[in-house]
Amino acid sequence: MRFFWTVFTAVLLSVAAAQQGTVLERQAFGSGSGAFRYTVYLPPGYERDSRSYPVVYLLHGYGGSDTDWVRYGDAAFVADRLIQDNLIPPTILVMPDGRNSWYVNS
Repeated sequence: MRFFWTVFTAVLLSVAAAQQGTVLERQAFGSGSGAFRYTVYLPPGYERDSRSYPVVYLLHGYGGSDTDWVRYGDAAFVADRLIQDNLIPPTILVMPDGRNSWYVNS
């Protein structure tokens, strides 16, 4: 039983020590068509670094919103793990709110 708690504690500490990115929900920008919302994931260290990052746009389905990928798809957790495991480079995820437009004429 002691071995179990030792391993369990080590796993918890490694998860807690892993760097996490930053999620900024419900951001907004204006255009001639009105105001649009978006959520953005910034990888760990983004605030301290001036290098260029790849950007991936995650589009929600019909009836969704800009927060769907973070809330229902665990996008931040998945990105953190993929970056931590060196499976992808540190990447910015942008999740725009397409409203119910299928992203046509937006």
